[in-house]
Amino acid sequence: MIVRDRSPAGVHLEEVKTRELDCAHPDQEAAALREELQRRHIRHLPVVQDGHVLAIFSLRDLPRADLDTCTQSIQARVEPPPTPE
Repeated sequence: MIVRDRSPAGVHLEEVKTRELDCAHPDQEAAALREELQRRHIRHLPVVQDGHVLAIFSLRDLPRADLDTCTQSIQARVEPPPTPE
């Protein structure tokens, strides 16, 4: 941890920790989380439900979410519609 003009050995976590923690909910979509990360200039968000941390959502998760969304969109366009019986 880097604190201006302070030795890391003399800095206590209490002095530099985030006091108001931003969290995501498991039902949030990746696009909304992307906007939140960009707006707040952060790279990670804990995913919390009922006071329990379920995961950490990271900027690194976004390309995978984008790929999943694109794959689903392509499959919806390529797969033939169901035939009526």
